[in-house]
Amino acid sequence: MPEYMPSYAQVANLIGDGFPDAELRIQALGDNAEFTLYLNDELLLTINNIGWTFTTGDRDGKWSEIKEGSVESVARHILSKFADRDFKVYDPVRPRGSVGAWEKRVIKKRTKLIRPKKGEK
Repeated sequence: MPEYMPSYAQVANLIGDGFPDAELRIQALGDNAEFTLYLNDELLLTINNIGWTFTTGDRDGKWSEIKEGSVESVARHILSKFADRDFKVYDPVRPRGSVGAWEKRVIKKRTKLIRPKKGEK
């Protein structure tokens, strides 16, 4: 691993680790890089020094919009979008079980994606 890796590259690598069925590709763009995530040769996500772009219909993001958080929490957020679309993804940092366990924890699809209107249950 390089001595210095920009945060967007760290996020891309964590997403690659958390989505083992997909392929993370890297392309150098001058001083920067662009990471693309493919599953069965279908482009799912692009990450670069500006932000990230989904091809799955989810909202894109820019690094300049992030007020707080770590590279781990951003990677977890992006992976949870894939979990919501029924892809099997893993938490890139948190192992399952005891501290000694090396198996990663599966990120589950959120059950309440649509909030009920006020007054409804």
